[in-house]
Amino acid sequence: MMGTGRVRLPVARDNGKHKGPSEAAFHRGTGHAPKADGNECPCAAVFFSLAPQFSVAKQTAREAQRVESFSGTRVQRYQTEYNYARLGRVAISVLFDGRGNWLVHEARARQHLQVSNAWLARCHNRAIEAAHIPTVRMTKSAIASSTNVDSLVMRIRRPDDCLLSTAQFFKTSALNTVFDVAATVSHGLCGAPSNRTKFAERKLFVDFVRANRSPTGRTPDKNGRFHGAVFYLDSKWSVLRKAKPDDTRLSFSVSFNAALEAAGRPTVHDDIPLRWLRSFFGSTTRVNGQYAPSDQHTILHPHKTDACTTCEFFHSDLRSDKQSLKRHNQQSDQASMQRQNGIREVKTDILHLEEALQERKDEASVALRFHKQALSNAAAKNEALVNMFTVVMSTTPQEVEGTHLQ
Repeated sequence: MMGTGRVRLPVARDNGKHKGPSEAAFHRGTGHAPKADGNECPCAAVFFSLAPQFSVAKQTAREAQRVESFSGTRVQRYQTEYNYARLGRVAISVLFDGRGNWLVHEARARQHLQVSNAWLARCHNRAIEAAHIPTVRMTKSAIASSTNVDSLVMRIRRPDDCLLSTAQFFKTSALNTVFDVAATVSHGLCGAPSNRTKFAERKLFVDFVRANRSPTGRTPDKNGRFHGAVFYLDSKWSVLRKAKPDDTRLSFSVSFNAALEAAGRPTVHDDIPLRWLRSFFGSTTRVNGQYAPSDQHTILHPHKTDACTTCEFFHSDLRSDKQSLKRHNQQSDQASMQRQNGIREVKTDILHLEEALQERKDEASVALRFHKQALSNAAAKNEALVNMFTVVMSTTPQEVEGTHLQ
């Protein structure tokens, strides 16, 4: 007498929970795989009738030649007959019904197509996801007259008892047949204008960049290349866009959106100014259908402390000495006198270089403050002269005749 075995749960995960069934396992609906008469499986005859549909997914001569170049590798062992990208679309169309149920036996499909379990499971999941999309009813004449007829035909839902492919089901139906067509899934920007249609904002962007940039002084070589940016954006912008909302640095995208608000225009996403900057002021431009170096190449200002060559030498020597100190500290003979003397000399050099660099920075700060103060005084004097000129030009001729220059 045979007893019943004890019910065993699947192997638990690390969190103590057991893996549940997949969506394909508990999907509601009845499979429509053909019934076997005796010990014979009719799936072979079904695949024989579907041979024309699967033929479009076979590898071309060039694809087969490329696969042969991977001789002895994993690619050459598995990709022998079909192009998997095209085979997936055909398999979803002919192996499943409109509700995602199998029309043939899964094992026979895997054996005939020579695919893995994971690949076939992904096709099944995609068929189930497509079955969950809402449908709209359209007649065959409306579908045939549409400019998007190929896409509409592939989204037709077939009846559960239909063993034809989607294309065959559409072609063999009458003109007044009403089909259930899967509706397209709309995204969050559905109905919103495209960024390519914002012509006023794009023109304002070009004017904004040209008003807030300065030339770098680079000149083109004999081939027209500038070997770098031709213009730098204003140095007040530290980044093109903020990486985090709490970033306090002034960004180029935020300033442009502020300019749009001042002009009474809707703002754009922070990534859009970066795309437009590459489009209008990139390193290359299209001339007569060919790419050529652009004389409008504009990038973010490379925020350096100053342009002093002495400071650059100090920075270079500091990097070299710090690397030497790191190498000294990695050696095993730290107790030796020679190693200690070497570390002491490198530390002394680093200290002297840092002091000299700080002195240069202090001098530059004083000069920068004097420069800004001179500009501020010049601006104030210019404003006073403009006001005096405005007062003089606004007086009448009689008032001018009665005045005496001091």
